[in-house]
Amino acid sequence: MPCHEGEEADIIIEGQLELTVGKDVYLLNPGDSYYFDSNRPHRFCNPSNDKKCRLISCTTPGNF
Repeated sequence: MPCHEGEEADIIIEGQLELTVGKDVYLLNPGDSYYFDSNRPHRFCNPSNDKKCRLISCTTPGNF
């Protein structure tokens, strides 16, 4: 799993998101949010094959 300098915070708007940070796995739904230090290994996955996941994402430092 990748990691990098910074922090990440998001809120789920539509669909579901599976978030893995280190060994912890979370299934997030609309209205759920998260925050973590990006230097921890992490990955994102849409667990649905037919539904979109929409979210608002904030990262620091700005890299996109």
